[in-house]
Amino acid sequence: ALPIYATVGPLVLYIAMHRLVIKPYLEAQKEKDLEKQRESSATDILQKKQEAEAAVRLMQESVKRIIETEESKMGLIILNAWYGKFVTDKSRKNEKVKVIDVTVPLQCLVKDSKLILTEASKVGLPGFYDPCVGEEKSLKLLYQFRGVLHQVLSGDMEALRIPKQSHKIDADI
Repeated sequence: ALPIYATVGPLVLYIAMHRLVIKPYLEAQKEKDLEKQRESSATDILQKKQEAEAAVRLMQESVKRIIETEESKMGLIILNAWYGKFVTDKSRKNEKVKVIDVTVPLQCLVKDSKLILTEASKVGLPGFYDPCVGEEKSLKLLYQFRGVLHQVLSGDMEALRIPKQSHKIDADI
């Protein structure tokens, strides 16, 4: 029995230390590093936010024309578009949702009832900025095409082509 305890004892001790000390310490360290990164980039974020807002103001007129054109042919109209970190996990619902409204910038990119985004971070798009530096981001869209509602959630680095049949929201649910 002694050899079993000699192997199991240290293993149990290691697992306990890992779960109770090492893992929480590493998570706290990661959170601290993220906080430092956020603080150092706070002024940068503010500047990028102001630049994005200025770009959106400049886009307003062309977006009105694009929407009129799309409405006349029952084309693609972006109803809502949000970019950032969405908290879907119920256990983390106290975390602040860090998203920005990107409806106008995306509608501005609609050409011939299509929106095509490449496999690159959306931060570089006009009217976008990074609302949560260092964290994983997504793009959530609610759009109308041929009078039918569609919805899609796309990762930051994923390519996106809309409209798509698979994004259609079933009305009879």
